[in-house]
Amino acid sequence: VLRGAITDEVLGQWWTRLREELPWARPEARKKGSDEIRPIPRMACWLTTEGCQCAYDYGGVSFPPIPMPGWLKELTDVVCSACGLSTPPGSCNANLYRSGYEGVGWHAD
Repeated sequence: VLRGAITDEVLGQWWTRLREELPWARPEARKKGSDEIRPIPRMACWLTTEGCQCAYDYGGVSFPPIPMPGWLKELTDVVCSACGLSTPPGSCNANLYRSGYEGVGWHAD
């Protein structure tokens, strides 16, 4: 972690914007080991840059590609620069956990 690379004020502004402006969804999926279908335990969205039209599939849910807004590309560029990365990623799987009761089960990527 690069402490101080981005000010707390800027981080707070980014957090607010991410939380309020991303097209969050809470799709339904089959509960593992069961026939029960229920909403996933978090909000999520799949954002892609130009040229990527791929969906993102995991946990029985398919997220369609949503064009990454310009402000998120700029945020990504700042973070990549602070981390010494010359090429930013072409996609973003974003998850929003609104409470201590939301999450993702144990898994391996």
